[in-house]
Amino acid sequence: MNDAIKALLSSLQPHRADNYDTWIKVGMALHSAGASCADWDNWSKQSSKYESGVCERKWKSFTNFSGTPVTIATLAQFAKEDGYVAKNIFKKPVEKTPSQEFSAYLKALFKSADTINFVTECFERNGKFSPVGNGINKSFDNLIEALSGSNDISTVIGKYKANAGAWIRLNPITGIGNKDADVVDCRHCLIEADTLPKAEQLRKLKELKIPCVALVDSGGKSIHAIVRINAGKDANLFRERVAELHRYLELRGFPVDKACKNPSRLSRLPGAYRNGVRQKLIEVNPDALSWDKWLILQEDLKLDVITIDDIINADPNDTYDNLIGKRFLCRDGSWLIIAQSGIGKSVFAMQVAMHFAIGKSIFELNPHKPQRVVLIQAENNRLDLMEPSKSILDVMDVSPEELGLLRENLFIISENKSSGTLFIKILEKICARYVPDIVIIDPLLSYIGDDISLQSVCSSFLRNQLNPIINKYNFGLIIMHHTGKPPKDKPVKNVADLAYLGIGSSELTNWARAVSVMVQNSDDNDVYELTHAKRGRRSGVEGRTFLTHAEEGKIYWRATTQPEKQDAERESKYAFLKLEYMPELSHDSDYARSRVFEYIGRKLREHGKPSSFSEIKKVFDATRRREANVLIYDKEKRVWRGVLNQKGGAA
Repeated sequence: MNDAIKALLSSLQPHRADNYDTWIKVGMALHSAGASCADWDNWSKQSSKYESGVCERKWKSFTNFSGTPVTIATLAQFAKEDGYVAKNIFKKPVEKTPSQEFSAYLKALFKSADTINFVTECFERNGKFSPVGNGINKSFDNLIEALSGSNDISTVIGKYKANAGAWIRLNPITGIGNKDADVVDCRHCLIEADTLPKAEQLRKLKELKIPCVALVDSGGKSIHAIVRINAGKDANLFRERVAELHRYLELRGFPVDKACKNPSRLSRLPGAYRNGVRQKLIEVNPDALSWDKWLILQEDLKLDVITIDDIINADPNDTYDNLIGKRFLCRDGSWLIIAQSGIGKSVFAMQVAMHFAIGKSIFELNPHKPQRVVLIQAENNRLDLMEPSKSILDVMDVSPEELGLLRENLFIISENKSSGTLFIKILEKICARYVPDIVIIDPLLSYIGDDISLQSVCSSFLRNQLNPIINKYNFGLIIMHHTGKPPKDKPVKNVADLAYLGIGSSELTNWARAVSVMVQNSDDNDVYELTHAKRGRRSGVEGRTFLTHAEEGKIYWRATTQPEKQDAERESKYAFLKLEYMPELSHDSDYARSRVFEYIGRKLREHGKPSSFSEIKKVFDATRRREANVLIYDKEKRVWRGVLNQKGGAA
């Protein structure tokens, strides 16, 4: 096997040998390129699925293969996908002068306008030289220009002690100081391990394929690897990534020097001499992978592959992962509940949590058995939670056995200090502690931590952050969410449209496995319609569920019947107020201060009716409906008046 094929094969990630399709294609590519079966067999041994003799049997069959040829180009493509750079991981420079080496190094690490710091002063202690002082600051552009006109590096960096060498910082600085706080871009870190022989260090550094931009012989006992970290101005992120890189190297037998962990770290300046030995630039790779891409390639590729035999042998009646309904909500699944603001979403969430925790159906949604439920909420303080929770318990009239199940299965957690990534970390800790079957998050807007109208934000939070937690802890997730503003000139025509009523990106509905929507009924403001708009056939519920609040003094959702259809001819239920004779009243966008609300409140009190803000708003909404049309708004004059008093005058 020639060096080019060997380089391609050694660049492949281990998962290639585990996957049958890529494994067989690698073998066919090697066969077509004139490699030996032993080459393929040796490469295949890294897989836990390896069986002696299998490669030899397959190899013989390649001679008579009549399908589309698999050539070395396929192997090259696999290698490229796995981070291979054509011809070699590094670009080997031809023999260069010290100035040329230093110039190539600078171009690999820095860019125009960067301020670069290097140190030539030092002190000696016990025969060892260490850098001292603030060093010298020069711009990248000035250094490159100066190096292009000189073969003597000392004419550019100044005099340095020939038995000590010179040092350079790996990252650009402000030009004011040389501490960690003065680093303007935490771009690189230093990796070295001087407890290994240099030849072994170099071999391992190449073999491990970390994202090096340069390798430098220090002129002493170690090879200096300059590794791309890409942490920007975030020093904490830099430290996290360096620690992660150290763990990666140690697990693979590379005893990394853990003192090399700060962004202002000095490394040996290539091209300078140290005790007569050049601090030599070994290789540069300015096209090294970014940190994120490299990290992805190091992760084990774990795919949940479904084979045709899995499909043939599957039991369609298997419900091992079922939580609610007919696999309406499953483990690893999600259920988005969208409802209007202020109607009692939190009460609904609590009521659902209590019913599911004791294994009791609610509004025909059947949990089949008691489920361990964690409710995480952000909107209510402790006493705000106590009142509705106690009322729900009273109405449910739970038995002693059910009360025991609630103590065992229901956990209510108030968390209003975190969002985004921080919330995900807290959620994982909660799941690790309570091991839930179902988690309820109330509401989504409190926890997403960014602009919910952006698909990128929703995808990142839901798919990249929430999904891994759902999968890891194998629970079903219920999320409470708000509706957006009613669409203008785009009435909801069908159930599918309902699913997209939630505020924010449509990615929310696309992501959710099931979606239910609760909206106010158009014929009776005291009634709400619960529609299972996505995956509804699996909910076990026929059609819509009509809900209303419990009687005065109780906080509880109860099922009710569908209200009678209101028609244009029908008299308004608030006809006794005679609002159709209302005089002109000035408009105010603030409902609490509006003269319209003040007038309606006065009329209600005159008739001995409740006149709280919510009652006034009910009357206003009901009499503004198209069917009732008792009140009208004059946009030109910005006034309200009753329909029978359109020309003004006293009521």
